[in-house]
Amino acid sequence: MVFEQFIVLSNTMSSVGNKIKQSLFFRGNRSDSLVIYGTLLLILVKLILFPFTQTVDADAVSRTLISYNWLKNPHFITDSVWAPLHFYLNGAVMWITGSIEDGPRILNIFLSGLMIIPFYFFVKREFNEQGAVYSAALVALSPVIFRNSFQALSGTPYLFFLAMGLFFFSRALRSSSFKFYVIAGLSITLAAGFRYEAWIIIAVFTLIGIIRKQWKGTAVFWGVAMIVPAGWMLIGQVYHGDFLYGVNGAYGWNIEQMDVNANVNDTERLKRLFFFPMSWFLAVSPILAWVIIVSFIRKTIKKAYSLQQFLWLLPLAVIGLAFLVKAQDGTLLLQHRFTGSLVLLSAPLLATVLDVKSKRFSKPLMFLAVLLILPQSYFWYRVNLDEWPPMSRQIKSVIKDIQLSTGPETLPLPQIDNPLLTGGLEAVKNNWNKEDGLILDFFGWTETYYFALQYPKADPFIFPGAKNDVFPTEKYLNYVLTHPKGKLVMHCASNHQEFVTITSCRFTLNGHSEVSLRIESLYNEKGFQVYEYQLAQDQEFVDDIADEVCFSSGSVAYFESKAYFNVQLKESAKRLARKESISLEAGIHKLAEELAEKYKKGEIEL
Repeated sequence: MVFEQFIVLSNTMSSVGNKIKQSLFFRGNRSDSLVIYGTLLLILVKLILFPFTQTVDADAVSRTLISYNWLKNPHFITDSVWAPLHFYLNGAVMWITGSIEDGPRILNIFLSGLMIIPFYFFVKREFNEQGAVYSAALVALSPVIFRNSFQALSGTPYLFFLAMGLFFFSRALRSSSFKFYVIAGLSITLAAGFRYEAWIIIAVFTLIGIIRKQWKGTAVFWGVAMIVPAGWMLIGQVYHGDFLYGVNGAYGWNIEQMDVNANVNDTERLKRLFFFPMSWFLAVSPILAWVIIVSFIRKTIKKAYSLQQFLWLLPLAVIGLAFLVKAQDGTLLLQHRFTGSLVLLSAPLLATVLDVKSKRFSKPLMFLAVLLILPQSYFWYRVNLDEWPPMSRQIKSVIKDIQLSTGPETLPLPQIDNPLLTGGLEAVKNNWNKEDGLILDFFGWTETYYFALQYPKADPFIFPGAKNDVFPTEKYLNYVLTHPKGKLVMHCASNHQEFVTITSCRFTLNGHSEVSLRIESLYNEKGFQVYEYQLAQDQEFVDDIADEVCFSSGSVAYFESKAYFNVQLKESAKRLARKESISLEAGIHKLAEELAEKYKKGEIEL
C-alpha cells in the first residue's frame, strides 16, 4: 500500500514536472512560461540582493540560535511554544551548508520563489486564467513577503506549504482523487509544523470539503492534515499537561511577560483594530488595495463570483477575523510579518479584476501597478499618511503611531541602519578571541539580537527585554564562570541599572559583588559602550573609581542615545529631518532636546 502511494505521488510529481518543462520552452501557455521564468528571475534577483540585507527580526535570530543549539545536540523537541518543524529544517540546512545564519536565509529565498508556481496554477484554475499572472506577481512582489524571505522566519516555509495545499486541495475537489487529498493533507500538516495559522486552515479546508459534499476525500485530507497538530498537542499534554501548550505560549509571552494589555485605552484598541487592515493595505500597495476592494464590491453586487470562488475566500475571512480578535486580546503582536497570510489569501481577487471585456489599456496599467509595488513601498514609508485624508484626531494619532512604530517593517529589504551599532560591532570584531564570551545589555529587539547573531558560537547572554522579565541570575553567574573572558556591550539609555553596577573598571551584578568583572573600554559613542571583560577577584580593584560612566537619565544625551535604538523615536527624528531639511543626526539631537524639556516639565516618563 505504501509502495503504491509512493508510485502515485511520483507520477503526480512527474506530471507537474512535465508541465513546468513545457513552460520553460514556451511550448504551452505563454502565461505559464512567464510565471516560471518570472520565478527564476525573482530568485536570482533576491540572491543578488542578499549581501545587502541583514537579519533584523528578533524572532528570526531566536529561531536561528535555537536551531543551532539543536544541531549541536539533536533531540526530540518537546519544550518549545513555537511549532517545531522550523528548528529541524533550519538545523538540517545549517548542517548541509555549514552556515549558521546564511543557510536558512537562502533556503527561504528559494521557498519564497517556488511557492509562486503552485499558487499561480491554483488561481488560474479557480479564479481567472487571464488574471492569475497578476495575482502571482502580487505575492512575489509584496514588500512584506519579499522582506520576510531574507530572514530565517517560519512565515516563508509556512506560505510555501500553504500554496501547495491550496493547489492540491483545489485539484482534489475537482477530481475527487484520493491521492490529491493525501498530498494536500501532507502540505497543510507541514505548514502546521511551522505556524499555527495552518491549524485554522485545516478547519476551513475541511468545511469547504464538507460544503462541496466530498465526504470521503475530506476525511482523508483531515486525517493526514492533523498528523502534526495532533502529535504536537499530544506532546504538550504528555510533557506539560496542556494539549494547547504551544498555542497558549503566546499568552504567556505577550500578556504576562511583555504586559501588552497594561493600560489599554480606546486609542490602543483602535490601533489594534486598524493595524492588520492597514498592514494589508501597505503590503499589497494602496493603489492595488483600492482596485481589489472596489472590484470585489462591484462583482459581489453583480453576483459575478461563483460559489466555488466564494468558498476559496473563506480562508481569508477566517484568518482575517482571527487576526483582529487575537490583536484585540493582545495574543497577536502588531507586526507586519504576519500579514503574509492575508496577502496570499487575498491575491486571487486581483485576478478577477481583469476579464474578457476589459479595455485594451487595462492590462498594461495593471502590469505597471504590480511592477511598481516594491518601489512604491519606499514612497508610502516616507509619506506621513496621517496628514493626508481628513480624519478624526484619534484616527490620525493611531495611523501615525502605527507608521512610526512599525514603518521599517514595510520595506522590502531588511537592513541595519545604525552607526552606533556598526561601530560597536567593528570594535568587537577587531578584538575578538575564539574563546570569548559575549554579554549583551538589552538595547532594542532588532539591534540586540542582530548583535547576538554575529557570534552564535559564544552562546551570548542577553539581558531581559520584556517588561516583566526577571533577570536570570543563575544563568548569568554560570555564564561568566564558563566564559571568564570576553566582550561586554552596554547602553546608557537602557534599564541595566536595575540589575548591575558599572564603574570605571568594574562590572557587578547587584547583590553579587563576589562575582565581578574587570572591564576595559574598547568603544564608547553616544552612550553605546563596548568593553573587554575578565572575571576577577575583589582585591584586583584597588584602582577602581566610582565615577559615572553614563549620562544622567532624562538628559538630552540620554534621549539622543535612546533614539538611535528606539524605532518610534528614530522614525520621529526622520520625519523631523525631512520636514526641516536637516541631517538625521541633527534631527535626533533636536528631538532629544524636545523630549528632555518635556521630561523636565513632567509631561513624559522614561
